[in-house]
Amino acid sequence: MISKTAAFVICSFMALLIVFTAAFACVEVLLGWDGFFAASFRAADAEGATGIGMEDLMEVHRATAAFVRGDDVSLDIVCERYDGPIVFYKDDEIRHLEDVRDVFSRLSRAFAAACVITAAGAVSLFFQKENAPRYLKLISLLGIIYTFFGGLAFEPLFTALHRVLFPGGNWVFYPDISLMVNLYSEGVFIRCGAFIALTVIALEGLLWLLAGIIEKRGKRKWKKT
Repeated sequence: MISKTAAFVICSFMALLIVFTAAFACVEVLLGWDGFFAASFRAADAEGATGIGMEDLMEVHRATAAFVRGDDVSLDIVCERYDGPIVFYKDDEIRHLEDVRDVFSRLSRAFAAACVITAAGAVSLFFQKENAPRYLKLISLLGIIYTFFGGLAFEPLFTALHRVLFPGGNWVFYPDISLMVNLYSEGVFIRCGAFIALTVIALEGLLWLLAGIIEKRGKRKWKKT
């Protein structure tokens, strides 16, 4: 029998694992979803901010996404701007994206480990018998709470995450001189964050629904016996 405190701690840990795995899976999906970023760039008026056409901006994005995923691509990209050809990424921006690629690689390994732990936790719930639905609902509720408050505090969390992952401080760029910041603007990141948050909340809702189904089946079984 697990004590209430231990059950809460375990469920909190499982909720965070689910949030992380779902969020990272969303990032993987977004990196390959050109249509999402094309719409986000248009909504943020990236063409007006950079002075570069959407076709060239999407080529930059595809190369950037492939680079972050670890593909062997070059970021020495030249685009046509209203005042002539321009190299899109500066040297310090490329170094930052190299750091992003390294962090993404480490998070990929953490994602694999989190999937294994989450699967093991899901299997262990089946041995909790009548308590399983209650634990599932608690995990779902905590996951929704963490995601909701994470969304409300998106900007400070985004800054704190960069401070932790890039302690060298090479993640601060200025819109008046950085095409990268004008392409991947705050509005684009907010749209990505909203997509991730809504997906995670939907997943947690399905988990709550699953708990309800298990609970109802358990009650029917108990009535029959």
